[in-house]
Amino acid sequence: MAWPAALSRNRCIRRDIEHRVTSGQLPSSPNMSESENPQQFRLVVFDLDGTLVDESLRMKAEDLDCIRELRRRGVAITLATGRTFDSALPYVQRLGVELPVILCNGAAIVHPLSGEILYQQRLPEEPVLILLQRAREADLDCLLYIDPLSGCPCVSQLTPILAEFILLEGLHCVELNDLAAVVHGDQPIKIQIVGEESGLLGLRRLALKQFPDINLLLTQSDYLEAMPPGVSKGAALQKISEYTDIPLSRMVAFGDSVNDEELIALAGFGVAMADAPEQVRNAAKATVSSIAAALTEIFGR
Repeated sequence: MAWPAALSRNRCIRRDIEHRVTSGQLPSSPNMSESENPQQFRLVVFDLDGTLVDESLRMKAEDLDCIRELRRRGVAITLATGRTFDSALPYVQRLGVELPVILCNGAAIVHPLSGEILYQQRLPEEPVLILLQRAREADLDCLLYIDPLSGCPCVSQLTPILAEFILLEGLHCVELNDLAAVVHGDQPIKIQIVGEESGLLGLRRLALKQFPDINLLLTQSDYLEAMPPGVSKGAALQKISEYTDIPLSRMVAFGDSVNDEELIALAGFGVAMADAPEQVRNAAKATVSSIAAALTEIFGR
């Protein structure tokens, strides 16, 4: 798959990063097979919320220490999140991420050093309009994400549920009376639908009957996310592999939710958090409660 021509402006960055990635010499771990020797792993990909970031939106000090040590050894780090670039940026900066980051559950990939959008996919207009209509009929709240760089979704009304959600996610929002009018001008990259789980599951069933290609995931019990056809964190990870020339087999991926399942399954060593759904844990090579302990086991001290 060809990347946009704009990527050529980042080749000097890429060569520098690749040099540092390939020059790291990592000690082997006595608990790993030869095929899983830590020398083979050159990139670690983290989901944010529920994985690297807790409910208080904080990262653990021991996890940060391990990640800094991996970077010192030449192992590259990046993120695969449902967030937009603005929302993920504080974590990108604190972690020192230099490779492209996967955003909006794989609907966009952005270079963290330039802010350049390297890849994006948008939802078709017809299913978006139907989803908005059916969500309104079911008394569910919607957030439309138009720009993968901006943490400022559009809402029709700032309800108490949305206000709590936006505060928790560290977002801002734009209130518009007619979200359908927005869709006619700019197709969204992602939709979040917030409400009771039973209502969300009912909406998902109806929508998938009419639009089976749309990726609709209940990423938490109180919100449903709609992504463009073919979009997933796993599909985006393959694009990261093409851009960096790092094979999937040389990647480690951590996640905790259904939107991480394909990411975990495709990476050379997929790791699920202990509280992940069973289907996600089944896709992983390991299930852990501590990222720091897992990284130490995989890469050695």
